[in-house]
Amino acid sequence: MKVALSALVLSVLAIALTSAPLDAATASTSFNVSATVQAACAVSASSIAYPTYKGTAAASAKSTVSVKCSNPTPYSVGQTAGVDAAVGTGNVSVQTLSVLGQVPAGQQIAGGGPHPDTVTVTITY
Repeated sequence: MKVALSALVLSVLAIALTSAPLDAATASTSFNVSATVQAACAVSASSIAYPTYKGTAAASAKSTVSVKCSNPTPYSVGQTAGVDAAVGTGNVSVQTLSVLGQVPAGQQIAGGGPHPDTVTVTITY
């Protein structure tokens, strides 16, 4: 009987120990995090197609320049002549700028037919 009682006491003790919640301890800390985001910009433009120029009246046409810069990157947009055409601050969205091209009346243009040219748009940031 002593063996059976000892086995019963050990069984009850084992059940009690396994079903009892264990006390857990935790520790935590905080640390600083920093990152440097490099400024970035992209620029694109659509072509300008002037109407037929006759020389007696100005020929005008519109285009757009699209700028997309990281937030809050300041930028300026310049043209081939080196003059800043626009300034702004990036906000991660595409910002569209209107461009008006004009050939003044009375220009002496040699020969008929197409006269292609290239305008370079530069973004400084």
